[in-house]
Amino acid sequence: MQKDQTIISLLDREPEEGMALLIEEYSGLLWTVCHQYLQNTEDVKECVNEIFSEFYLHRERFDPEKGALKGYLAVIARRCAQRRWRENQRWEGAAPQEQEESDPFSRMESKDELEAALAALEPLDEQIVRMKYYGGMTAREIAASLGLPYETVKKRYQRSMKKLLKGLAIGLVVAALLGLLAACTYAVLRHFGFVPGYGVSSGSAAVYVLESGTVVSGEQYEFHLEDAYWQEGSFIADLTLYGENNPYQNYLSTSLSGLDNVRHISKSHDGQTAAGGYSLRVIFEGELPEGVGNTLCLTMTLDGTDIPVTLSAADKSSVEEAGFYAVTESDGGLLAVPRIENGELVVSIHPLNEGEFSTYFFLNQGVWKGYGGPDQPVTVVSPDGAVWKGEPASYNPFSGDTYLDWYFGPAQPGNYILHIPYVYQYPAADKAPRSAEAILDGDGSGAGTCLSLPGGRLMFGEPAPIFDVTAYCDTVSDMHNTLGYQWWSLETIWEGKDPERFPAAIPAAAEQTGHTVVDGMSCSNTEIKLWTRAAADPDTGSLYTMSPGYVLGAMEGWDSVAFSIQTESVCYRWNHSFSIPMTVPPEEEREKFTQSAGDYTLTAVPRRVSDQVILSLRPASEKDHLLPSGSIVRSPLTAMGEADEPITLTDTCGRVYMGNFRPGRTDAYSDWDFGDVPTGQYTLHVPYLYTTVRGEHHMDIPLPQEEGQELSVESLPLDYETTLVLNTITGMGPAENFEPSAGAAAITHSNGAISTPENAPLTSILDLSLESGKEEYILVDVGIRLWMTEEASFLGACERQYSFEETGVRFSGLLLHHVPGLYTADFTFVNPTYRWNHTFDIPVTIPE
Repeated sequence: MQKDQTIISLLDREPEEGMALLIEEYSGLLWTVCHQYLQNTEDVKECVNEIFSEFYLHRERFDPEKGALKGYLAVIARRCAQRRWRENQRWEGAAPQEQEESDPFSRMESKDELEAALAALEPLDEQIVRMKYYGGMTAREIAASLGLPYETVKKRYQRSMKKLLKGLAIGLVVAALLGLLAACTYAVLRHFGFVPGYGVSSGSAAVYVLESGTVVSGEQYEFHLEDAYWQEGSFIADLTLYGENNPYQNYLSTSLSGLDNVRHISKSHDGQTAAGGYSLRVIFEGELPEGVGNTLCLTMTLDGTDIPVTLSAADKSSVEEAGFYAVTESDGGLLAVPRIENGELVVSIHPLNEGEFSTYFFLNQGVWKGYGGPDQPVTVVSPDGAVWKGEPASYNPFSGDTYLDWYFGPAQPGNYILHIPYVYQYPAADKAPRSAEAILDGDGSGAGTCLSLPGGRLMFGEPAPIFDVTAYCDTVSDMHNTLGYQWWSLETIWEGKDPERFPAAIPAAAEQTGHTVVDGMSCSNTEIKLWTRAAADPDTGSLYTMSPGYVLGAMEGWDSVAFSIQTESVCYRWNHSFSIPMTVPPEEEREKFTQSAGDYTLTAVPRRVSDQVILSLRPASEKDHLLPSGSIVRSPLTAMGEADEPITLTDTCGRVYMGNFRPGRTDAYSDWDFGDVPTGQYTLHVPYLYTTVRGEHHMDIPLPQEEGQELSVESLPLDYETTLVLNTITGMGPAENFEPSAGAAAITHSNGAISTPENAPLTSILDLSLESGKEEYILVDVGIRLWMTEEASFLGACERQYSFEETGVRFSGLLLHHVPGLYTADFTFVNPTYRWNHTFDIPVTIPE
């Protein structure tokens, strides 16, 4: 192998350069082999160190005529790992003994020379080097132990290593062991850095983050720049806009200056904040200008308003200090950063992208979820052997995010193993589009052609005529057939370089061939769609989607379909599993502030995340039938436009900060983001609390049989001196444009059961209102059930009606569909929701 010959030659001529190339090429392989026998990361590190040292000192034993260097090193690695495993087994069975300090230089013949070089360093520098390599401490642990800033320790260490390597005759092996091996594999040490809050960055380019927020006033909006950063060629800015007009419904011109080759990617929104602002995320692509230093000055223009953006180079820590990881020899890997949050195990999983492909941050989720193979969950194995399935946080595949949080339920600190069964990937570098043409004449001339794609090639068969296109593709309707399309199936076969990696979906687009107008509709002359087929996992029976090729459509007169494949849109499924042992630390102790009133207790827990104050609010009740809403002041009618009163923090000078709602992982709590609030004493103001009362209340509702018929309905008493006032029910006659289908139902039995009727049902409107006899309690909503049917499955049999009034949104009635001849039906009103107008004012301390 040419690269092996180059390595051997360099080891003789330029030892340090040769050793660096050897480590970069094979440390990932050795790490993987050793990890099959050794679970302890330190054991694996030492084993890899030993293998490279042994090979360098005895490299004359390697005979390239007998095999590749890769196999030779793998054999050494297997023997070394097995030997260390046996040693560990003996130690675990023996009585504890005082162990000598671990010395990575113990096998070196020139140890006296090394000791002399260490002694020549300044005392503090010598102490730092010995703590790191004799004590196995990280730079952060050393900094905490010596009471020094982290950056000081890092800089003094780097300076000391240069002095050591310059003066030592054995500089080659020291450089290899200290400079390239100590952190583990080459990929982690040489290519990746971790920026808290912003994830992993690869390569030598800096990550630039926002120095401080900015507020700029424009003609229509006040722009609050909350966060911004540049990383890996992408600039992402998060803003809140305040103004009378909804920016989501208006076009906002967007541009950015200060980067080279700028390209606008997207604008996305997360809805309106509790304070009345509009959240906006803007994404650009762009390269750093030549000569940029530690400060990056940009100007973003929104709606004609210039917003200055000053970014500073962020401090990176090593990936091994950030969390736990697994890497492959040449295809990167994954980093896991675990924590306990609100008593729940949360793992942030970051791709470590290396090589020809990059992993999507959402791992095995995304728009192509379920394509290419059966779904398999991300799991953790707990210390007692239990397997917990992970649930991803809410995500947008096009958000610009670089990692995703996964939630595994209530957990305790301890040792866990994270398992990721496979990931979806995309081409990292080769993104050039490919073009092809399918001949539809059926003479076999198109069979056997292929396209080269990253990771392999796509072979095309001969197009075959088909008649029912909907059986091949669920994105094509029968309408295409009526417009005159003829359809063909085009089977494809993938020939890949890596058996673990293959395309899950290869989207294609027909090239522009003009349009034909049919019955007033303009249709493309040619079409291409993914051919999809359902498959079943033989072990579990679960269904997934395979794509055996394409379906081609052409109007009369067209004998070919030209199409292109956007390579950057190809989604690969990489069936490489990662098992990452990780130690989960205890949850950070945070001060809790609690206040009780009536039947309820409200607990507030403030924390600071990336300089933003997040306050978790968790209500509770000692009475089982009372379920206070974890969303606190969020009305059940918020989706209908109901406005909520804000939750606020007020400091000792009277300044008020309003919180923005963030849903919790469960319904038991919610998070409220107050922005960059200074440390100090505050009063948390919660104006009211929503609560649900468990209970069922039955009532027979009369059903009109004629249009215009009005029937009186009795009111229904509920809890807390509240009443569901059912005024009258009015017949509206037969339902118009009714078509029997699975999507239309009506009340068909007096017990409230619903089904699909054969003929058009009757329509009636039931007027209702909610009344409360208690001043502090307001009845705002009530659930509905028809016999055993939950409200989400009514299918039109019962639909809520709302009235939009000056005082807000009001639940005002029910639109019913019922079969003729049914005179009454039993309705079950369940779990009424109340607003308890009690104010909580809780003294809280905001941490640093």
